[in-house]
Amino acid sequence: MTRARALWFPIRWGILRTPLNRGHFVCLFDPRHVRLGARPSKRTYLAQEHVIVSYNGDLRGTVEDRLGVERRVRCSVASFSAIGAIVDGSQLVATLPDVFAAQLVRQRPHLRSAPFPFAHPAGGMDLLWPAALDGDDACAFVRAAIIDIAKQRSSV
Repeated sequence: MTRARALWFPIRWGILRTPLNRGHFVCLFDPRHVRLGARPSKRTYLAQEHVIVSYNGDLRGTVEDRLGVERRVRCSVASFSAIGAIVDGSQLVATLPDVFAAQLVRQRPHLRSAPFPFAHPAGGMDLLWPAALDGDDACAFVRAAIIDIAKQRSSV
């Protein structure tokens, strides 16, 4: 299992991580409330209100840190699993890996995704766990199952 601290996305010490999947970033939005378009410009993207996934609960993300731009971030959530419910019916735009956005669009067909308007390296979703539980056999079993499911889903 890979253990790495990503320099571009700091998490609290005592937390371990391993990548689950990788992909390119896209914008997820509800077209009933957001006029982003099929290929948003940088200006249009930055004019929107955003929700981000932040493991440490702050309002800065990789877009701000890597690209040096400022978004109007209105809230952050600790997990990608909350993004669909927050974007659905709101004026918020989420920037997330394409694999995860595709899953959310399948669950909520009225949502749309559009290309992220900035050049950006592939990103992804990581599995996080407390270092104190790293040696726990039951937790290791669950982590291995999650990693296996992620591998199966990414090969589909």
